Amino acid sequence: MGRLLATDYWSHETLTPTTTLDRTLAILDNLYYPSVEQHFLGCGNFLLLEMASQSPDYNRKIFEYLLTEYNFVDKIR
Repeated sequence: MGRLLATDYWSHETLTPTTTLDRTLAILDNLYYPSVEQHFLGCGNFLLLEMASQSPDYNRKIFEYLLTEYNFVDKIR
């Protein structure tokens, strides 16, 4: 639950910018410390990827059909 609260806090648009470059720089400036690098990598990346969920296309399907419905043929030269 603590991680969810922290994520919600840092994802709030008034605390982190909404453009990718600005958000990346803000996260690096405010959250990165060498002593917590091992934990930062997962959380920092999550905060960057979380921006995708704010996109209007977030729930739009990428492909028309499921991959299991396609026939793939391996061609070896």
